[in-house]
Amino acid sequence: MIAKLLKLIENNQDALSFDDLAAELGTDTAMIGAALENLERQGIVKRICMQQGNCNKDCAGCIGCNPNSPKLFTWELI
Repeated sequence: MIAKLLKLIENNQDALSFDDLAAELGTDTAMIGAALENLERQGIVKRICMQQGNCNKDCAGCIGCNPNSPKLFTWELI
């Protein structure tokens, strides 16, 4: 599962939700969260906060630019 998760992160330019990743990998969101946290601790991926200040305004209009919205994250390989 980890190899497939890393490939999804590497090949996908859009942010994927835990639900999307879980469905794609045939697992649940708790497993995705645990895997990503583990990969982050190992220095393999890093979490990118999609909040105001990190946005290039060249997106499809997510809620990430709203300072009152919940924090949104995407991941990238290091």
